Amino acid sequence: MKIQHFEVENYQAKADFIFDENEINQFYNKAYQDILPQIQIPGFRKGKAPLDIAKKYVNDEVVIKDVLEAMISKSLYFLAQEKDEYEFISPPKLNSEDIPLENDPYTLKLIVEFFPEIDLSKVDQIEVALKPPKDKKEFEQEIIQSLLETNATFLDIESEPTEGNYALIEYSYDTNQENQKMQPTLIEIGKNQLMPNSDEVIKKMKQGQEEVITYSPEDKEETYAMKVRLLGFKEKKLPELNEEFLKTINIDKTYDEYLAEVSMKAEHLKKEEDENAKWDAFFETWFKDHLIENLPENILQHYLEQAIEIFEDDLKKSKLTLDEFLAKTDKTMDEVKDHLKPRAVVRANIDLLIRAILKNNPELNPKEETINEETQQYLGKYKDVTLDKDKVRNVVEMMLRRKNALNWLMEKVNFISKE
Repeated sequence: MKIQHFEVENYQAKADFIFDENEINQFYNKAYQDILPQIQIPGFRKGKAPLDIAKKYVNDEVVIKDVLEAMISKSLYFLAQEKDEYEFISPPKLNSEDIPLENDPYTLKLIVEFFPEIDLSKVDQIEVALKPPKDKKEFEQEIIQSLLETNATFLDIESEPTEGNYALIEYSYDTNQENQKMQPTLIEIGKNQLMPNSDEVIKKMKQGQEEVITYSPEDKEETYAMKVRLLGFKEKKLPELNEEFLKTINIDKTYDEYLAEVSMKAEHLKKEEDENAKWDAFFETWFKDHLIENLPENILQHYLEQAIEIFEDDLKKSKLTLDEFLAKTDKTMDEVKDHLKPRAVVRANIDLLIRAILKNNPELNPKEETINEETQQYLGKYKDVTLDKDKVRNVVEMMLRRKNALNWLMEKVNFISKE
């Protein structure tokens, strides 16, 4: 085998490999040897028929598939050895519909993608502006407010609701069927949580009344509709934070002990948010000049599939399947992919940067004992749940690798405060 042609453009290489007649026959003989023991030929024990007779009973497509796979494998190994400046991505694509035939030389034409190179020397040459972070007191207030909101009571009101009151409704996206099952929910007046201007319709409704609320975006031809039934208006009352209240919700702490616990949680949340804010600000700044948009197709498809899975999970929270969403919005799957593509491109770029950091700084890869220790801690937290230890270990390793790479970034980047 020898390489005849190698042309690189846009993170892919077009490569032609020439195999002579003897090499082709060796691939075919190996393919027959692998397949023949699996088939039964009349008059012979399994796998014992002479080759010239057995060939008549073999599926030609299966043989050719095996031959091509062996040729591709050998070609990729050759590329890895001879073109080691590239990191090639499998699987490659065939660049010709011609098939190899016995006793004939053959040119295997491949399109092989490779990982983009990231220039890390520029990481410490940029300045990243940071917005003023929230202080610890704000986190404490959010924790306490969340507890009070969770234990709020909702009282019926008879008068017309105002901003900050609530409407208890049932809704359905199917506005045509009678007596269909409707989903209950509580919405806050003033936020138009269903559709733009939906609150103005709901505020004028009477208990038990049904209305179809519609919305037509200016930039689109379709109209969105939702059937709503009003069950009543509510006023939210928050409890007072004191020791008596803590006892009613089974928090076995004094008022001062609870506040001390809140202070610790707020400290932890502030640290996390400060780190996330740095990462977000860095990537926003970095991608202004370094975003790779023409990604290799293998990489783009991988992250696009991830984005679709996340999108489907979000739809489930709204009690919708992907098929139902497509039907209700009259969108195609290609349109959904176009919408999700920018998100997939950003996620891919982040992982490519992390990959480059780990490749250039192998000491950042977590040690086996660290991975094992973190895995055991994770399994210990969820000991009442059956988990696949190997999968958990893989996830833990990935998280540690990302954490180490991102920490390396934080030490290199020049962050400046933005007032």
